[in-house]
Amino acid sequence: MQESNEIDVLREEIQLLKDEKVRLDKMKSRLFSIVSHDIKSPLGILVGFADVLMRHVDDTYDTKDDQQLAQIKGYLNDGKNKILTLLENLVNWVKIENGSVPYRATEIKIIKTLEALKTELEPNATKKEITVEVSGDEDLTCFGDATTFNVIIKNLLDNSIKYSEAGGIISLSATEENDSAIIEIKDSGTGIPSDNMDQIFEANKERVKPGTNGEQGIGLGLPVVKGFVSLNNGEIKVESEEGKGTSITLTFPSKAPKETNS
Repeated sequence: MQESNEIDVLREEIQLLKDEKVRLDKMKSRLFSIVSHDIKSPLGILVGFADVLMRHVDDTYDTKDDQQLAQIKGYLNDGKNKILTLLENLVNWVKIENGSVPYRATEIKIIKTLEALKTELEPNATKKEITVEVSGDEDLTCFGDATTFNVIIKNLLDNSIKYSEAGGIISLSATEENDSAIIEIKDSGTGIPSDNMDQIFEANKERVKPGTNGEQGIGLGLPVVKGFVSLNNGEIKVESEEGKGTSITLTFPSKAPKETNS
């Protein structure tokens, strides 16, 4: 009789756990919906307003003669870019978590992409007098989804700039080996503490440290990178030493997979 009661208690506890899991899954889905839609729309409006305001300033005033106005414009631009990065990482993380990332495989020109992203992030590097170098065969390609590939490189380059000291050097290089495209991103920045290395791809804001100029983050950049690398059938390897810099190696298929006859 006592054994039967214990089994009934266990069944009740298991059912309570199942009910709690269902409740948490519903909360998770609602949170994802809020991030993807409810937050994205008003933030998009703010970013659009900032663009309109900056264009108005450029068309109406000569900021070279008004340092205060130029400073305000700079703050607006920085704030806009930070909102866009935050929004992009939030939405991408949500898509990874619920398995809704679109994948459209194509041939990607690696050096062309690296150069374009270098140009996009050049203002951030220039502020810290950081040199970004790109090297590799211009004809080198990899096979994957261009949109998520861009996010991978952009997040990693942005991190390198964020954690590099003024006057630092960041190198982006690409080579081919055994039907694989290998991309290496190296910096001479602050590096990653050894006790953080095994958790760098986890979404954990508590372990995110400010950049060398106090730049803040929410800890989603590297989890997004990891998810998108896997989506593109790639691999990522991180080597870092605190105080000496970080080297990240990405490996992607250089050609489309051969079709097999079933």
